[in-house]
Amino acid sequence: MKLLFVRKRGISRFPVLVARLFYWLSIFTAVFVGSRAFAAERLPENARSLIDRFCLDCHSGDDPEGDLDLEVDSISWSDANSTLLWERVHSALSKGEMPPSDSVQPSGKDRNELVDWLSRDLAKHVPVGGTWPRRLNRAEYQNTIRDLFDLSDFEVSDSFPADDSIEGFDNVGEGLILSPPLFAQFLAMATRVADQILPPLSAPKVAVSRDYNVGAAGLSTDKGGGAGLAGEHFRIASSRNMASAAGWPSRFEAPESGVYQFEIEVSPFQTDRMFYSRRSDPFELAIYARRNGEQYYDRFEDLREIARFEVSPSQDSNQSFSHRFELYQGEVFGVRWSNGPAYSDPPVREFSTNFLADRLLKDRRFYAAMLRVKGGPRGTTQSELYTLVEEARERGDLDLEDPRLDSLPKVWGGGLSDAPHNWIKTYVLEELHRFGPALDVLNVRIEGPVELVENEQARIRRERTGAFLGARAPGVSDSDFIETVLARILPRIFRRTVSKEELGSYVQLSLEQMARDQESRVDEGLH
Repeated sequence: MKLLFVRKRGISRFPVLVARLFYWLSIFTAVFVGSRAFAAERLPENARSLIDRFCLDCHSGDDPEGDLDLEVDSISWSDANSTLLWERVHSALSKGEMPPSDSVQPSGKDRNELVDWLSRDLAKHVPVGGTWPRRLNRAEYQNTIRDLFDLSDFEVSDSFPADDSIEGFDNVGEGLILSPPLFAQFLAMATRVADQILPPLSAPKVAVSRDYNVGAAGLSTDKGGGAGLAGEHFRIASSRNMASAAGWPSRFEAPESGVYQFEIEVSPFQTDRMFYSRRSDPFELAIYARRNGEQYYDRFEDLREIARFEVSPSQDSNQSFSHRFELYQGEVFGVRWSNGPAYSDPPVREFSTNFLADRLLKDRRFYAAMLRVKGGPRGTTQSELYTLVEEARERGDLDLEDPRLDSLPKVWGGGLSDAPHNWIKTYVLEELHRFGPALDVLNVRIEGPVELVENEQARIRRERTGAFLGARAPGVSDSDFIETVLARILPRIFRRTVSKEELGSYVQLSLEQMARDQESRVDEGLH
């Protein structure tokens, strides 16, 4: 809303509502501060006499008690420190805390005379509550914007100056000044917020399609993720429920939000040396989307699946698939084999203990070799661990009667632990990569955008704008609609009831702003 925010578009301008709001803020501050800029007032003679008699023994000189020096002839009410000092004196006198109980005490009449004098002068020179009018501090401003406009992720810019602290508090009026540089910072932040609620119009974009030949070599995955190059192919062995197990393009991301034409050529990889039986069911090839540089360790159910294909287990010929799908700007696609033998049990990311247990119970010699080798020396690679386990299996000194081979490990481990989970999955992934079953990606090509679509950020903004404005019934005039919106939001902003006259003035300002806009948009009037 222009009530709170400013925006520059085309020629430099300062929106009417912002100017009006800050104009009155400036007038209010000037009047209020001006009202406090009083000349120093002399202490009344009787008050001066009473203070001399009962207070100066302790509260005078170079080192006064409690840093409270009362050896003065006048009070400067425009000095915040002086005001705080006399508020302390008033409080101590009213409660009977000063003078101390072991000192000479003023009569009840004298005490009341001092208290009455201070009460009158404090009431005249210090606002109710004893605090300056102030702006919101950094945290209050941030929370207010989040609450008013449902911007849960709004953060005050790091460049925004820190709030001054008074006696350890950052919400004291004296420290919350509104200097010109700070005013400019508020204005810049307000512009950013306003554009999220009521975004400016932008010229329509034209789709510029390009052909990207990603190829097998253009795919990559996390180290140890269960996929990697095998000659000229990108071989996927893992069906783990984590994004890092898929193959992701290293040199492509969607330049614009739009529809893309996707083509992929794959082939199942199976050999006669496989531990697992030759597959007769189709290999499931799933394509996912994620934000480039993010979500790398998300579960696949938390990503957006954009295509799925069934690859025949026959290796007689390479198999090609194509599909059109939407990618948002900055997204990348990932290629996953989703039904391999090395799998997870969703929603868990780690490999399934059923898969791990099945491998141990079906191959006693492997179990014994694994107990001997474990994870290998620190820094052992996947290929090196496989070799160490195979060498142990081939030797004839394995104890196949070891009672540990009759039961499964009590602790599987996972993550970065040196435990059976990681030993087994590392060996099996290397075995699958060497002998199968696995899924080979031979080539990937993507073309686009062949047409543009609304990106995720634009969609969120559109929905946010709709929620802020609310539904507009057919036939409702601009003036009535603006009044409805302002009647809903102004009381929340001001935290008080807004009069009919006040509401009408803001409606008029919005209509005047609309008249300056070439498209005469309500959004522009309210900005």
